[in-house]
Amino acid sequence: MKRIIAVIREEMFENVKTALLAAGCEGMNVSTVKGRGRQLGVKESYGAPVTA
Repeated sequence: MKRIIAVIREEMFENVKTALLAAGCEGMNVSTVKGRGRQLGVKESYGAPVTA
């Protein structure tokens, strides 16, 4: 058994899916991903604010 992990553009999904099915890949998990990762200048905080 082999595992393939790929991040592809939405417009290429049908082509990739068709090629994988033709190659004998019967099952796959698909997730929609948005964004480009951490962006400079954007600060995020989680939880309660820290006070000194």
